[in-house]
Amino acid sequence: MWNLRLGVVTAVEAELCWDRPDAPEPLPHARCAVLAERTGLVLPLGEWLLRLACGQVRWWRQRGQFDGPLAVRLTAHQATDADLVQRIARVLDETGFEAHQLMLSMPAGLLPDADAMDNLAVLADMGVYTVLDDFGLGPLDVAAVRSLPVSCVRLPRELVPDRSPHLTALLPLMRQEGLAVAVDGIDSAETARWWRDAGATSAWATTSARRARRRSWSSGSNRGDRAGRRRAGTAPYVGFRACQWLSA
Repeated sequence: MWNLRLGVVTAVEAELCWDRPDAPEPLPHARCAVLAERTGLVLPLGEWLLRLACGQVRWWRQRGQFDGPLAVRLTAHQATDADLVQRIARVLDETGFEAHQLMLSMPAGLLPDADAMDNLAVLADMGVYTVLDDFGLGPLDVAAVRSLPVSCVRLPRELVPDRSPHLTALLPLMRQEGLAVAVDGIDSAETARWWRDAGATSAWATTSARRARRRSWSSGSNRGDRAGRRRAGTAPYVGFRACQWLSA
């Protein structure tokens, strides 16, 4: 998470990526998440990602390299998992990561699901910073945030570049409710300024911040040489993507 005025990273988002020896770029998070859902591996992979990411961010914090929160996006299967809270509590206990430093988001389209709503409420009670993804696509989204312990809403990535009038109309309502508003898919300073003026409070960049992380921070519990992984074959890894706070 970058402060646009100070140029300082204030939060990072963990992403699951997969190196492929026969491809120039790793399989991106969105594709990995879809495949994990289809194959039934999303629950163990999601817990693995959270554990490694918590360990890495805590490692940075101990060395004074980074002191912001960690963001993780849940898939539909994860958000409705009856053991979700137990999984997260176990990881926090094992890694020593503080609940208030964790930002967990779940798809807004799951809100009618009782398990998802229960998980969201319990996580908020634990002190986790709760976020709704793809907010504004459902007719009940606005009503839902008024009855749930949500701290932030995240607008749909595919609609941000087009500066959807429908979404911008929702921003004042969310600010009145005391919620932060995040936009995804920011690809230029001009786009970031436009959404800031529209009322957004934070923005996620379009690409992984893994290169920026390598320049700014040293690696710890999650370190790994990509060339070495390629020699060994395909392998998953946890990448990090930065977010920017939009200054007023």
